[in-house]
Amino acid sequence: MTKPALSFERKDSAIELDDRFEKTSFLTLPAEIRTQIWKLVFNPEQSYQDAFSCPRCTDAPQALQEHYWASSYLQPLLTCRQFYQDAHLLAFSRTTFVIRNPYTVLDIAGRINSTLRPTQISSLRSIAIISEARHFRQMHHWRTHAFGIPALNLEDMTIILHRSSYWHYLFDFNVMMTQMLRDFNGVKKICFIRNYARVKPHFHTWFNRFVGAMMRLDRNERFAKRECRVEKTWWNWEFDGSKQTATLIKARAKDAELDVEAYDQLMAPMMEWLKESMEVEEYDPDPGSRLGVW
Repeated sequence: MTKPALSFERKDSAIELDDRFEKTSFLTLPAEIRTQIWKLVFNPEQSYQDAFSCPRCTDAPQALQEHYWASSYLQPLLTCRQFYQDAHLLAFSRTTFVIRNPYTVLDIAGRINSTLRPTQISSLRSIAIISEARHFRQMHHWRTHAFGIPALNLEDMTIILHRSSYWHYLFDFNVMMTQMLRDFNGVKKICFIRNYARVKPHFHTWFNRFVGAMMRLDRNERFAKRECRVEKTWWNWEFDGSKQTATLIKARAKDAELDVEAYDQLMAPMMEWLKESMEVEEYDPDPGSRLGVW
């Protein structure tokens, strides 16, 4: 009797591997993992640092870096439509946008509203503008929100002084800005960067007087009028002489029921800071202002 022929089922190893293991790509990863990767790609601290800090300049004043452009940080979004759809709002929220053109700054609200969709506007977190006298005067029309756009919810707004042969007379805008900031909303931090600009009097001197004006206005609004007008927003402040930056940090409004004694006790540490800051402030670089010429 003849033995039956043995039959073997053919198995192609390559086909078998394809059947058992699916190909993995970035787009097949879970959404949570893709989001974590995007957060590494779009780093807000790195973006802001690259915009205003020179890595080779240790202990140098902060200044706008000419090589910085937000578009270079958004280049990964150009890979494909799926990348853009998935990550553009996250990318917008983690990139510092610098508006350099002084004419664009004058109509920044119109440009933003005409260029970006509402969801994109509300995703913005960091905007910097180059400013001179006409831009400071325009801030009066912002009222309660940055650039007059209620949809903005910024982590930081950076005001870069325009570097030119002209002097900045920032004292001229102290009254307007201190009044505006009492009701200002939608910004957690406002940073003024000197940017090697010419400021009269000195940048540190201006900021001390600005803080003093803010404290004086607050006390007058509370106790020097028949009707107490409490601020909606209060600001803490910092000054960095080495970086030549002045920063306002949003804080909770103070208690409306404070009496004069409790109010003065609360403000005492701030007054002490201002006193110490004024003791070490630099002189105006222009001797004519100290001699009474101006």
